Amino acid sequence: MVLDWPRGRRRRPPNGLVYWSSLLGLALLMGGLWPSVKAIPYLIYANQTDIRLIEVNNRRIETKPNVIVKHLGSVATLDYILRDNLICWSEVPNHWIQCAEIDKDKKGNVEKILIAETSLIAPEGLACDWINNNIYWADSETKRIEVASLQKSERSRLRKVIIWDDIDLPRALAIAPQEGYLFWSDWGSYPKIERVSLDGAPQSRVALVDQHIIWPNGITLDLDNRLLYWVDAFYNQLSVITWDGHDRRNIVSDRLALPHPFSVTFFEETLFWTDWNITSLQLLNLTHFSPEVTSVKPERHGRHGRFRKPTDVKVFQPSRQPDQSAPCRINNGGCSHLCLGSSVNEAKYTCVCPSGIQATSNGTCLDQPYEILILAKQDGLRSISLDTPDFTDIVIPIQVPMPLDREVIAVDFDPVSQFVYFTNTHDTHDSAVGIYRTALDGSSYSEVITSGIRHPDGVAIDWIGNNVFWTDNNKDQQAYVGVARLDGSSKRSIIWHGLDQPRAIALDSSKGWLFWSDWGKSPGIHRAYMDGSNREAVITKQIEWPNGIALDIPEQKLYWCDARKDVIEVSNYDGTNRRVILEDSVVQPFGLTLLGDNLYWTDWQENAVERANKLTGENRTVMVAHLEDLMGVRASRTSAEPWTNECSVNNGGCTHLCLFTPEGKRCQCPNNFELDENLLKCIVPEAFLLYTRGKIIGRLGMTPNNLNDLFIPIGHVRDACALDFDYSQETIYWTDINQKTISRSWLNGSNPEVIFEFDLEYPYGMAVDWISKNIFWTDMGLNRIEVARSNGTSRRILVWRNLNKPASIALNPVEGKMYWSSWGGNNPVIEEANMDGSQRKVFQKQVGKVNGLTVDFQTQRLYWTDLDQKTISYAFVKAPQEVKAVISGLGTPYALTLFNNYLYWADWESNSVETADKDTGKGREIIQSGRENITDILVYQASKQMGRNPCSVGNGGCDYLCFPVAGIAKCDCPSHFVLQPNGRSCAAPDDFLLFGQINKISRWVDELIKNDALRSMIPISGARSISSLSFDPVSRLIYWIDLGSKKRGRISIKRGFENGTLFDRRLRADKDDLFKPYDLAIDPIARVFYWTCEDTNSINITKMDSSRESSFGLVPISTHDIPRSISVHYLRNYLFWVNVGQNHSRIERSSTISQNRVTLFSNLSAPRDLTVDMSEDLLFWADSELKVIERSRIDGGDRKIIVTRRVGTLVGMSVLHNYVYWADVENNAIMRANKHTGQDPEVTISDIKHLSSLFAFQKVLDVSDHPCLHAKCSHLCSLDHLRRPKCHCTQSSGLVLNADDRTCGKPPICKSGDFTCETGACIPLQWRCDGPAECSDHSDEINCPECDPGNFRCRNGECIQSNLICDNKSDCKDSSDEVNCCREHEFRCFQNMMCINQSLLCNGVNDCPDATDELAPRCNTDNLALGIESTSTNTAFYIIPIIVSIIVCLLVLVFVYRKKASEKANTSLESDDRQSRNGHNPTIMDPNNHRFISTESLQNEGRLTPLGMRAVSLIDPSPLAAVGIPPSHVGGSSNGLLYDRSHVTGASSSTASSAGFPNECYGPPPSPTTTVPRNSSVSSRNPLSSVHHHGHQRSTHSLSRRSRGPDSAYNFYSQQRRKPHYPPRPTPCSTDNNDESDATAIYVSHQQVPQRPLYCSAANSTVGYDSESYDPHMESYYPSNGEGMFEQEDLPCPDSPSQERTFFLKSLPEPPPPSRVPSPTPQDSPSDYP
Repeated sequence: MVLDWPRGRRRRPPNGLVYWSSLLGLALLMGGLWPSVKAIPYLIYANQTDIRLIEVNNRRIETKPNVIVKHLGSVATLDYILRDNLICWSEVPNHWIQCAEIDKDKKGNVEKILIAETSLIAPEGLACDWINNNIYWADSETKRIEVASLQKSERSRLRKVIIWDDIDLPRALAIAPQEGYLFWSDWGSYPKIERVSLDGAPQSRVALVDQHIIWPNGITLDLDNRLLYWVDAFYNQLSVITWDGHDRRNIVSDRLALPHPFSVTFFEETLFWTDWNITSLQLLNLTHFSPEVTSVKPERHGRHGRFRKPTDVKVFQPSRQPDQSAPCRINNGGCSHLCLGSSVNEAKYTCVCPSGIQATSNGTCLDQPYEILILAKQDGLRSISLDTPDFTDIVIPIQVPMPLDREVIAVDFDPVSQFVYFTNTHDTHDSAVGIYRTALDGSSYSEVITSGIRHPDGVAIDWIGNNVFWTDNNKDQQAYVGVARLDGSSKRSIIWHGLDQPRAIALDSSKGWLFWSDWGKSPGIHRAYMDGSNREAVITKQIEWPNGIALDIPEQKLYWCDARKDVIEVSNYDGTNRRVILEDSVVQPFGLTLLGDNLYWTDWQENAVERANKLTGENRTVMVAHLEDLMGVRASRTSAEPWTNECSVNNGGCTHLCLFTPEGKRCQCPNNFELDENLLKCIVPEAFLLYTRGKIIGRLGMTPNNLNDLFIPIGHVRDACALDFDYSQETIYWTDINQKTISRSWLNGSNPEVIFEFDLEYPYGMAVDWISKNIFWTDMGLNRIEVARSNGTSRRILVWRNLNKPASIALNPVEGKMYWSSWGGNNPVIEEANMDGSQRKVFQKQVGKVNGLTVDFQTQRLYWTDLDQKTISYAFVKAPQEVKAVISGLGTPYALTLFNNYLYWADWESNSVETADKDTGKGREIIQSGRENITDILVYQASKQMGRNPCSVGNGGCDYLCFPVAGIAKCDCPSHFVLQPNGRSCAAPDDFLLFGQINKISRWVDELIKNDALRSMIPISGARSISSLSFDPVSRLIYWIDLGSKKRGRISIKRGFENGTLFDRRLRADKDDLFKPYDLAIDPIARVFYWTCEDTNSINITKMDSSRESSFGLVPISTHDIPRSISVHYLRNYLFWVNVGQNHSRIERSSTISQNRVTLFSNLSAPRDLTVDMSEDLLFWADSELKVIERSRIDGGDRKIIVTRRVGTLVGMSVLHNYVYWADVENNAIMRANKHTGQDPEVTISDIKHLSSLFAFQKVLDVSDHPCLHAKCSHLCSLDHLRRPKCHCTQSSGLVLNADDRTCGKPPICKSGDFTCETGACIPLQWRCDGPAECSDHSDEINCPECDPGNFRCRNGECIQSNLICDNKSDCKDSSDEVNCCREHEFRCFQNMMCINQSLLCNGVNDCPDATDELAPRCNTDNLALGIESTSTNTAFYIIPIIVSIIVCLLVLVFVYRKKASEKANTSLESDDRQSRNGHNPTIMDPNNHRFISTESLQNEGRLTPLGMRAVSLIDPSPLAAVGIPPSHVGGSSNGLLYDRSHVTGASSSTASSAGFPNECYGPPPSPTTTVPRNSSVSSRNPLSSVHHHGHQRSTHSLSRRSRGPDSAYNFYSQQRRKPHYPPRPTPCSTDNNDESDATAIYVSHQQVPQRPLYCSAANSTVGYDSESYDPHMESYYPSNGEGMFEQEDLPCPDSPSQERTFFLKSLPEPPPPSRVPSPTPQDSPSDYP
């Protein structure tokens, strides 16, 4: 059967056969029928989102496009193997290459086969070798051409880089496998088209075109005539040359015919190409004498006739892939790995090994490289083989999916186990901070250490002793150097004293030395024995930012890089013979390693890996120059060196850790263990010392020179002061005087928890009652002693009266006693009391500043240290008068504890921990020295916490607190709660004040509650900026308006319980809503709260107990009202509010169901705060201008001023019992005065900073049995005259009561022409707003428009006749017609209703603004007609012409403006059109006689349109393009948009900030790589992706002059997407912006087109930005994750790789080293201890 491919137009088949007709030829090809006859071409093309097939004949698409593959992400290029029904493509945003088998039945939903997904960034070119079954691709970012096998068993596994040198920005590929050739175009710094053998043989590489070429895009081959065609998007040319580089010709050279050609393909003397600008498929028949460019016009098939910007196109025909026999298709050519075609090998093929693998002598490939370089890249790991010259970076494909936000920093390799160890410094839900390991092939991934580690910056492997070492650098805890076994067991901290910011770490396991760098306050490089002993500084001078370090073990040399000084240096191990190896153009080195004769380092700013000779710095080479976020680096051989030491056999006899030192092996134990007397075995100690010192909570052995000195890894410790423990729960507790918190954790430091963070000022002393599970502490700042349950609940203030700076505290829970010292005043004392605070008395008077109180339970003694007398003394608790000084003449004995018969104390002068006999003070010796500023010390041992008391079982039967007092259990309550008659339970307070202080809420009770502190803070953690408070007595919830933080600014109404627990729901509007609440008031009976809104000037009603709080109604008010302060009298069903609208303030009232609105007081000055006294039905308000507080009855009667003194700036007012209270923010106090007389104003609470609100609650009536609480009304509830509940719907909701009389629903729909009342009733529409109210709820007269002339509008919306005003009768329902009426002796002006004395009439002076006092009839006896009507006419006589004149002027201005705008637009279009038509005369080459034909002559012959073609495209053509107007010339915009946004964005229209090409240099041609956002569809499987930086978008700094080609030209397009005028994105630490090493910007004139065009350096800050000079002090912005610009804090340079690299280019002090851990601030840094 022969398949005929006719050239004439085919008749369209019936509708049902359209799809099958288009795939007929394809189906036959799948059956193996390959005709060799002429055929109509089938084209296969990509439109970014899918791949489609069309049939083209006679310049038409014969059938609708058929989707072959769908659901793709920006396809850049494609190719196919017709014999195998295989199509392959690349997707730039996803960084992968895939293939699929063509199946017409699946309609594009085919199974995709992943070919390559690692080490890909911008795969723009792709070609399939249909003879040898291989696929080639070019990556313009990695700057290399690779090949992979398409054998089904080898897919996605075997890859080989064949071109890596002297290649810059490769784009298109073409292949001729029958002759073994590969062709490619390169549009980089030196544009060219090259050819090479398919195996990449260097001797076969030839440059075919390297002159007069700028942007070579697509290339295609004429296989029969050995011709290569290409399109140049810069010169707008289509050219041809032979495969040998001869007979170059330009076929078409026309900017209009080829605006921006992209891809090209060839079939039987016809060229097809896609164009980026006009989105069309063009064709040119080369056989015509006068060739013409034609666009293929598609048939319209709805959406199937349209596609996005075309990318690649290929002719899908058998003749394009002639088959022939190939050895590679038979048993893979006998090759063990890859079989590639060849043009230089006589066998026509070559066996090659995958990238990085060398071939053996017998022709096979090694299993792995001999020498490798492992890179830590922030989002994963890479390896580079040092055995081959291509230095290809290969992703280590970790088999467990790595989170996108993983931050890999350090890396090392174990040549024995073949594991790569690396650190992760970012904590996520599926990946913890820690140390991990994986095999070189990505298998066997496992966690090593993930607990007790915060920020591991460095890691090093002791492969001889099987140990892993690391540095932990985190500002939230003490930095340290740790060690563990290779599997993560036996973890131990070996160095932490004096560490600041340790980073890199290196080992000489053969000699036992450990080295590390520290770039903190005292930067340097240090060394110690591998067990942490014998520490010494190596380099401390002329060093600033030491990053990576490396050891030359055979030569005993130390190398390091300094990122601030930009040098690499070397010295001996001891720091001698120091010299500089490299200092030229070392920009920002981070990781450093050494192998053989070479140094290797990573450079943050250059995004490169480099190497140089270790002795001279010569032979410097850039190995990789395209990787961002490079971190650590490790060079190693894959086989171990033959080194041994004492730990290499049987772990040196140690049970846990064996650490080799220059003095021999030393056994060590993990944390919590100690060595036995033989120093080999680790045991659990009977007891040990715990201590606090600044950021450290540590532990010590109790014998001299004990090696068990380590710290407990607890995060977020700033300045630990007091310390205690609960042995039964293995929990330690500590206070932090810097963070003002009390916290706890397990003994090993895990599960840290803050249990108190509010209402603490200086928590100095602390003690744990291990029997009753209570915790006691002293607060030296607030002068009080408090107690709470050990879990943080039931907090109570025990002692607060006559207490001055309480310090140390100790407990005797068995006897129920507590002791504390007070430092304040001139007579410091020791006091004692029962543990409930009762029976308080002085224990000792004649003492100095006492610290370290300790109870000896065996002898019933109380020991203490005296800082003033420098002694340690004791007294018997039963005989306190007998005091004995045990030890005298001490330095500063600060902390004290005891165990058995010995005392242990810490001395601040000797910086030591000592011990002595507790009775005599003899046997004194030093336990540990060099331990400065220990603030507390205790012995951790079970016998320290023995005994029982009445509270030990069931908390003594108490619901809250239990205290052992006099041998019985005494129950007590949290502060302000009242113990009930049963003696066990507690009740919440009924009467109290609440006041807010920005983010704190406190409660105050008066003296009626005995033996309790008046003031206590509510521990609510969710408050940010409190502006109003209220309380719901039913749910015991506190409500407040929260204005949010300055950063987020999200306003909400929040609520929380009295114990501090936040309620899970809060009222907050959506982003588009107007939501700015001002004040709120709660109606606990109706279960609603009312709140006023500043944005909408409304009073809103919100249900409190619904599943989703939302405002369901409004109190009806007019548009002129501005409600502010609000209060509710829920016992009387009244709502009160301050209204500041209509130019005068007033106080109004309505019922809580929004009826019977009345004005109580008007013409007020500045009423601010409003409150109701429900106990006596009184209303109070404050006037902020008059500085007074007024009072009246709730009906408005008996108004009087009660307070005129000491009324400052109020932020809240409320009534409690007999007093009115107000919060005065001016005086930082809460004041009060008698609510009836206002007498005796006094300060109730003083020194309250940041007061923001005040609310008082007084239990007037128990509302729990109120009928409305049980009525189940859906909206509002009130009581009728029989006190029966009645449900209501809010008037503004438009809802009415349903038949159940409880719920609200939509009202019945009235017929057309009727008005629906709020009650649901229907009235004729003409009755709406006619004055009288026909609706029973008056809703027909609410919110009416202005009343008719001659009518008066009441405040409730009613309209009445004007003659009814001031007739001493209330015609308005709200009586507003009788407000502000003139008295008998006054005259009312007409327009503003102003009242003036009648004596001012007719006095020749206009006392009324409208002069009606001089126009009254009595003023003109000659014309009695002059009166009100005359005045109105005169006024209209002047007003009407003025209004008409203004309208006419506005119309004229609008007409003129639109006319000029139209003329300007037409002028711009005409100018651009003339320029395109008259300023350019394109030419087309006649292929027969090599002459150029003017397109103008062709146009005159009617053969070409103004664009040189019959312009139709594969999508709906642009109407502008159809008339010959390029998109970039529309509307005068420099950026190709329909309008110029330069004036909006601040961009200069004459610079490169527009979307067009810059004048200074040539940007890249558009492509899927340059125009599709890299993060548009990044796959989660892609290990190259990261949360912060998707793909490999480069920063805008200059690459080294040694790199292969310039920095990515895609920077130009990525910069266009940024906001203009902002500087480029900084480097990981932009510290070298003004250094001499910075590259100089290159400016290239647009008019100068060189033969080898220069491209702008990426360091040129003007590329893509304004031409105005950049101010280095201006804040820098850059996009993050494509979500816009984010302004950063005014911070120094980021300091550790864990943080996002955001930076301000400001004048700042010297920034810290180039890392991304936040810099230590003065308050974060450890104190400078003496």
